[in-house]
Amino acid sequence: MRRSHVRLLWTLLPFALVAACNSAGDRFADSAAGARADSAAGAPDSAGGVASTPVAGDSLAAAMNSEPAPPSATSAATRTPAADSNQAFLRAMSDHHHALVAHVDSTLPRLGAARADADTLRQQQRRGRDDMIQMLSSEYDDPITPAPVQTHLGRTATTGARLTGAAADRMFYQQTVEHHRESVSMIDRYMPHLTGKQKTMAETMRAAHVRQIVAFERKATESR
Repeated sequence: MRRSHVRLLWTLLPFALVAACNSAGDRFADSAAGARADSAAGAPDSAGGVASTPVAGDSLAAAMNSEPAPPSATSAATRTPAADSNQAFLRAMSDHHHALVAHVDSTLPRLGAARADADTLRQQQRRGRDDMIQMLSSEYDDPITPAPVQTHLGRTATTGARLTGAAADRMFYQQTVEHHRESVSMIDRYMPHLTGKQKTMAETMRAAHVRQIVAFERKATESR
């Protein structure tokens, strides 16, 4: 080999070694990245299993709670799923009754001739609410605290707060009619799913609310 060729080889050798090292390093980096990706795909979750994409509808709790939902209650967000439609109904209606009780409590001082009806209504709603709370506790070990729900009452409370006397009476009757209509609508959605005492309660409650709707619509007109 000529001396000039030897000198050329010695000149190029460091560059060849660097290129070879870089190539090996790239292959190692690609391999490590692939290993990390594979590891992440099968990483254990907090329960000790392998993380997987949840399948919609595979939860028994979700299936048991597929009945129509009542108006949402923010403070009830931490409640566990209802065991069946009867429990869900009792929760929803105790919340709904509680909203009307709170509304009557705040409205009563401004009423005129409607005061007696309002006081009777408050007692009825409190009794119904407390009965449902008792059933939840005894039959489901579910000691809930009734939660405020968004109803027609909340949407008209500001207007009603400025009224007194006959005008407040009329507003009270109108608001109660709308609240009872919401209640009847809720009962109708739950009714096909109810059984036993809860079904009987729902039927009795619906009939009472319908009668009161008719009576209070008439009194709202008379208060003009």
